Amino acid sequence: MTAAELRASGARVFCGRDRAGEVLAIGAFLPLADGAAELKSMHCHDTLRGRGAGRALLAYLTAQAKQSGYQTLWLETGTADLFAPARALYKSVGFVECAPFGSYVADPLSTFMRCEI
Repeated sequence: MTAAELRASGARVFCGRDRAGEVLAIGAFLPLADGAAELKSMHCHDTLRGRGAGRALLAYLTAQAKQSGYQTLWLETGTADLFAPARALYKSVGFVECAPFGSYVADPLSTFMRCEI
């Protein structure tokens, strides 16, 4: 989803820019019911991969969600090998695999995770 599509869905969208104003990282979360939010998007520019930008973005999104009153974060990510670094990052900060949530259904291409914040 684009930033405009995320905002139109009700998600809160955040971005990190360099000094020239170029967007280097983007992340979003969508409020759910009962004190929960879903991480909808998290991307860092290729030049930032492996340098802690994803971890910093996740920490920022988590802090923003917590400050907004959410106690639980949920997410859906891929099962393919290219998503392994993302799954490892999420696990390293306390996310655990769980059953599908919301309108999601079980899918062999999806991993569902949640974390109390």
